[in-house]
Amino acid sequence: MHQRTFLAKVSADATGAAFVELGKEDSRHLAQVLRAKKGDRLQVLVEEAKAGVDVAGLYKAEIESLSPVVKLKLLELSNHEAHFSHVSVSNLAFPISKQPILELVCEKVAELGAKRLILWGSERGELKELSPVKIARLERVAASALKQGAKSFKMNIIQ
Repeated sequence: MHQRTFLAKVSADATGAAFVELGKEDSRHLAQVLRAKKGDRLQVLVEEAKAGVDVAGLYKAEIESLSPVVKLKLLELSNHEAHFSHVSVSNLAFPISKQPILELVCEKVAELGAKRLILWGSERGELKELSPVKIARLERVAASALKQGAKSFKMNIIQ
């Protein structure tokens, strides 16, 4: 069975101790839909380094608590990306176009492993810039593609 990948962030509690937690949406899905329990193992992509801890990457993790958001204990760093080390796409520029085309491009670029998708308003294009709502939608599309492809870094969308 395919193991699901979740996006996680490093946070710090009141004592300053660092831990990894899922977002509200992924926490709800894991606890209520997938019915995960404390001690279950899963795959997480830690996307940012905070609190002086640099742990960005793809990990196998164990659930420590489920409420109010899922807190995780990192077990081991995955070397999944080593199989794709020959593919190197860091930036990709694409003109702003209508939403269905842009979402498809965003999804495929994220699956390829690009670090940045640069969107620009072309001279003859219908749209010159995207609203924050549309940018947020593209970021969700990229995050979904990232989870499916089990990539170890999050793609940035720049306008």
